[in-house]
Amino acid sequence: ADVGTFECSDAVLNRIWHVGRETLRNCMFDAYVDCPGHEQAQWWGDARIQFRANAYTFGDVSLLERGVRLVAQSQAPDGSLHAHPPADAPLHRLPDHM
Repeated sequence: ADVGTFECSDAVLNRIWHVGRETLRNCMFDAYVDCPGHEQAQWWGDARIQFRANAYTFGDVSLLERGVRLVAQSQAPDGSLHAHPPADAPLHRLPDHM
């Protein structure tokens, strides 16, 4: 549901809000994804930012909760976390996504 709103006297800013909201909506499937038409992977570094926008825009926490569980399940024996869980590609353990 659209719980957050934005409106001001500047039509350009109002349009930016609308486009941003619809872009976020299109990147929310069963997880936050980086792009609705490309990889459709939950890159955790992006998901953290998408959640903040989602909290203000839609007020939903379910994708964050699911994402945290997936990240935790991706933890390797050395403690590193996968950058886009639940994938198992070993080369995608990016420190900036941890």
